[in-house]
Amino acid sequence: MSQNTLIEKIKQDAATTVAEIKATETTQVAGIEREIEAVVTELKKEQAVTLEKAKVQMELVAVSKAKQAGNIAIQSAKRNKIDVIFTAAAKDLQEQPAAEYVAFFKKYVTEVVPKGVEIVHVQAPVKREVETADILKDLGLACTIHTDADFKAGMVVHTKDGVYDITLERLMNEKRAELEMVVVNKVMA
Repeated sequence: MSQNTLIEKIKQDAATTVAEIKATETTQVAGIEREIEAVVTELKKEQAVTLEKAKVQMELVAVSKAKQAGNIAIQSAKRNKIDVIFTAAAKDLQEQPAAEYVAFFKKYVTEVVPKGVEIVHVQAPVKREVETADILKDLGLACTIHTDADFKAGMVVHTKDGVYDITLERLMNEKRAELEMVVVNKVMA
């Protein structure tokens, strides 16, 4: 073989080897690209699922918080309405006509103050001194009446044995829990 033929043969062998390497390389690169695309696609799917789960979770939390805030607002509105009802009822009882006022508190004095106790004096609201005197007279009780501007309705009976609070405020506080249930059942139903 001549030198030119040998060089030509080496060139051809080199070109064939380069072509084979390029073909193998192209195949390997294509395979790597497919693998990368598959991994990227899988990562995108996983990320989409993760994002959807996070979105659903955030929506659930937001809805839950909104429901909770709504329930708190409803309960607060109910509480305010109940308070308004009790305030109005207390005002009505404070301002009721004399005969009704006397009958109302006479009932409670009879229930609370034991018979036969010796009354020292009675504290009564300034605006209800006459009605207080009528209550005591109807029950056959005689004592001094001290007016008190802090009282709205009712009386405090001071005896030698103790003090009996028959003020509207105490009566309302005592009966409030029971009456709230009645109000809730009637008004809020």
